[in-house]
Amino acid sequence: MRPVLTLLFLAWALYAQGVTVYYNLPGEVPSSQPDSPIGQVLMEQISIARTSIDFAIYGIRDQEPVITALIDAQNRGVRIRGVVDKDTQNRNYYACTERLYEHFAIEDDFGRSASYLMHHKFFVFDNQRVLTGSANISDRGTGGYHANIAALVDHPKVASLYTGEFEQMFSGRFHRQKSMVRAPHPIEVGTKSVTVIFMPNGPPLQESLVALIKEAQETIRVSIFFLTHPHVINALIGAQHRGVDVRIILDTMAARHPAVPTGALKESGLMVKVESWRSKMHMKALSVDGHILVLGSMNFTAAAENGNDENFMIIHSQKLAAEFGQVFERLWQSLPPQNHPPQEARPAHE
Repeated sequence: MRPVLTLLFLAWALYAQGVTVYYNLPGEVPSSQPDSPIGQVLMEQISIARTSIDFAIYGIRDQEPVITALIDAQNRGVRIRGVVDKDTQNRNYYACTERLYEHFAIEDDFGRSASYLMHHKFFVFDNQRVLTGSANISDRGTGGYHANIAALVDHPKVASLYTGEFEQMFSGRFHRQKSMVRAPHPIEVGTKSVTVIFMPNGPPLQESLVALIKEAQETIRVSIFFLTHPHVINALIGAQHRGVDVRIILDTMAARHPAVPTGALKESGLMVKVESWRSKMHMKALSVDGHILVLGSMNFTAAAENGNDENFMIIHSQKLAAEFGQVFERLWQSLPPQNHPPQEARPAHE
């Protein structure tokens, strides 16, 4: 295995007035303990919840302490409700997900779509605090193996948006059955501005993510699991052609997928590297010009835009964007120049 900076096996949290961004950097082995920064903040928030916890997660695997903490919260009077994904055979990808039904009020999207995912990864605590991002509740997500990013936002207006999204799904409306949940203006959280977008019923990516890329003047940094959306790809290539410094880190498995135009991206002049760790590049994040940070559950794909239940935040913060840039740079420097994915493919899921 190629040498990897020791720092890649560490992770940390970065704080900024009402919005905290947490990073899990690539680890050596999966863990059944949620001891990563994202896992730790999840456990902390469960432990201090007083009235309610609503969660929408892809599923759960080998994170027994999380289930135990939720049971403890319920025993002290906290209302626990959840939403998870189910496939066309009424199964969740993570077998441990069935344990949630034994203890809590759980809804799922079985029978609501033949092909789309309930792909959210968010928790709402006490109608006040939201934890959301790219990490699944698993031995490779909150367990700290894959590279992931998450934000904790402490603001009732942000929480109300996520609660609105949750309530629709908990009442049985998923995917394109939902109505749009959106604040009329960005929400001021301390000195930061936060815009929340839910898919597939939010504004098209042309009006949000693609627009940000087209407005970039200096730098764009992308850490992404799957990148196939043609409008996003074309906007990134267009930015590079007008002189913007664009750099992209892709996951190995995704880079080998026939739908991901890895070769075409490099041929266009974009600076692209493919991770070579044992784990995955599982982030779904982007920064623009050192003052905008985008993060959430959504891969940059047409399925994520048009059918999956997804969310992402656009955070205007020079501090948070700069900190993401530092994390990105360390990951970037750990990889060989313009490398190619290894020959051995890895599974698409955790």
